[in-house]
Amino acid sequence: MQNISDNLQPEQVKLTGSHNINCYYTNAHNLYNKMDEVQALVEKHQLKIIGITETWASAEISDAEYHLPNFEMYRKDRKECRGGGVILYVHESLTFLVVN
Repeated sequence: MQNISDNLQPEQVKLTGSHNINCYYTNAHNLYNKMDEVQALVEKHQLKIIGITETWASAEISDAEYHLPNFEMYRKDRKECRGGGVILYVHESLTFLVVN
């Protein structure tokens, strides 16, 4: 099993002023059993935005099982078959707007 941190290279985004935001993206290839690893990455790298593809999440798995403290979670599962799915985590300290 591959760890999601095997290719970890957080991106630092420079905003106007003197603020930096650490962002991270990964293809999880099934996120369910990797939440402890994601939490460890958040703490180690002070991540503020996390994008995860191939979560393999489904309606049978509640939002609470993918919860990260201090983050808003936006989740879209693949409905028709196994695989797919994306989750975007945004730290509560950031102001953002969701556009559909």
